[in-house]
Amino acid sequence: MRSGLACALLVILAVTMAGQAGAAAENPDTAKAAATPAPATAPAAPGTDQGTTNLRREQDLLDRDLKHLDETTRLRIEAFEKQISAQDLRIGDLSLSAERDSNTITLLAIFIAVATAAFGFAAFFSARTQALKAVKTWLDDHGPEVLERLKDETQQKMNQRLGKLESELEGVLAKATRQSKELENLVERAGGQIAERKEEEVSPGDKKEIAQAAKDAKAKPDSEKMFPDWFSIGIDAYLNDNYLRAAEAFDHAARSKEATSAQKARALVNKGAALGMAEELEGAIVAYDEVVQRFGDAEEPALREQVAMALFNKGVALGNAEKLEDAIAASDEVVRRFGDAEEPALREQVAMALNGRAFSRLCLAKRSWRGPDGEEEARALLSQALTDADAALNISPDDAIRLGNKGYTLYLLGRTEEAEPVLRRALELGGEKVRDAELEDADIHPLPQDEAFKELIHRLWTEVSGNN
Repeated sequence: MRSGLACALLVILAVTMAGQAGAAAENPDTAKAAATPAPATAPAAPGTDQGTTNLRREQDLLDRDLKHLDETTRLRIEAFEKQISAQDLRIGDLSLSAERDSNTITLLAIFIAVATAAFGFAAFFSARTQALKAVKTWLDDHGPEVLERLKDETQQKMNQRLGKLESELEGVLAKATRQSKELENLVERAGGQIAERKEEEVSPGDKKEIAQAAKDAKAKPDSEKMFPDWFSIGIDAYLNDNYLRAAEAFDHAARSKEATSAQKARALVNKGAALGMAEELEGAIVAYDEVVQRFGDAEEPALREQVAMALFNKGVALGNAEKLEDAIAASDEVVRRFGDAEEPALREQVAMALNGRAFSRLCLAKRSWRGPDGEEEARALLSQALTDADAALNISPDDAIRLGNKGYTLYLLGRTEEAEPVLRRALELGGEKVRDAELEDADIHPLPQDEAFKELIHRLWTEVSGNN
């Protein structure tokens, strides 16, 4: 700062001197006298005293003016230097003063800030104390009431929410239960159709749902599978002609701890049916015997139905094994146990057993007829078979298979005129299935008259189907 002020003072001095030079320029006489020598006058003629005297006088004046100017300039420079020194001292004093003032101001600002903060904290704690005291007083007066009201409102909202959630959960559970029951009924129905050897009646839509149920069941570890899982796997395998896999799954279902007795019995019956389709006839018979042994004395309608079905299917397996007498005995057991039952399901099982016995006697008659002197025995067996067929038709008059068996029995007895309308009716009701069944029956222990029987069937089928 001092160097700046010195520079400024020097500038001022230069300006002052420039001003004096300007003034001299404005006064030519002074300028000539002060700054430049006077022009030379013509020299006096030698020997002239007056000229010499004038020249010396002018020179003296000029010397005096120069000395005066030097002195004046020196004094002014000294004055300026003193002023500059004084200014430097003043500036130093001002700088020290400014520094002191700055420190003072800083300390004052800090003091004010601290004081303000202290005052603010004091005010805050004071207000806080008063506020806490006011809140405590208010809570003492109104706290229990407010808490009780909040508790009631919260409880009410919780109850409403819980009620809504319970309602939604009940809806979901009801839907899941309904769907599970529908699937269970579907699988049970398919299982019944398999047990009755009517698996062709399972619709494509039902097969698709059963396949999905089986897929879901297979995804579970075996240790977590329950009866519905194993049963679904068994039904799906059976419908896809994987009979041994089906039998294995049905066996697992029958051993499930949580399964009911009726479910276990149904699983064993289906196991026997699957083994029969796999031509494991001995294994099938063992499965049917287990049903009778475990549940033969049960009084529950569902178990009685399974026992009757097991006995009937056992007769079919024995017949397929050419054990026709044992097959007839199995059918006899069904009629003995359930012949007087009034339940529709059991009456149907009795009708199936009567028809099965009729067919076994028909096959036994054809086999006997082929032996020496066997015609009489054969006719006796055919008469018994016709009686059984009529008894079965009394329970279900429009069953095509039973009508076909009756018509064939009449034909073998030589009662062709009676047989023809019965066979026609069977073909009308059963279509190609009955036609093919009758032609296959004619090939069992074939007799000479079976060729004429086949021709009759073809003619009747042509008439029934409208073919030329």
